[in-house]
Amino acid sequence: MHQSTLSAGRDLSLIVLTLEIVVLGLVPGIILYYTTRWLSGFLPEVTPFLRSITARVRTVEQQGKAIMLKIAMPFVLLHSIATGMDETVSVILRRR
Repeated sequence: MHQSTLSAGRDLSLIVLTLEIVVLGLVPGIILYYTTRWLSGFLPEVTPFLRSITARVRTVEQQGKAIMLKIAMPFVLLHSIATGMDETVSVILRRR
């Protein structure tokens, strides 16, 4: 009788664990299902807004690059001229 009680408890615990796994698997599945349904209706409303934000960000990026080019260009030009003069002087001094 002791063995039958143990086997009945074992069988019952297996059934409970199986049901628990099924329920725990269904919850994320249901959440995922409703999330995808919500997103499929939400994306057409948001897409134009996201495209306009992307266009604004690209415009700001282009303006920033243009400004930085105007600020950095004189320094780059002066540095390249100074480097060229240094190289020229070193070549002339090596030939003597």
